[in-house]
Amino acid sequence: MAREKRSSKLKRNRIHIYILLVFILFAGSKLYKQEIMLREKRAELATVQIKQAELEAAIEILEAEIKDKDESDMRESLARKKLNMIRPDEIIYIIRLRGKGE
Repeated sequence: MAREKRSSKLKRNRIHIYILLVFILFAGSKLYKQEIMLREKRAELATVQIKQAELEAAIEILEAEIKDKDESDMRESLARKKLNMIRPDEIIYIIRLRGKGE
């Protein structure tokens, strides 16, 4: 009788151990897969951050070019209006309209 109790208790303990072992293996495999996925995402993030830095630098360069262009256009406009300047390749035509007294 004592042997049967001991034997059945031992069988239950083995079943619990097997279930626990299966759970540990399952959880371990899930954690390993998540670690691999996390490494891939970190590498992808680093690549995206590098690309973002490159694009931000390009934006700064383009904004500086736009600012220079706007300033250049503004200078040209002022020179044309206030100083009556023309470009080297332009030809000025003066049209005189006849008034009533002429």
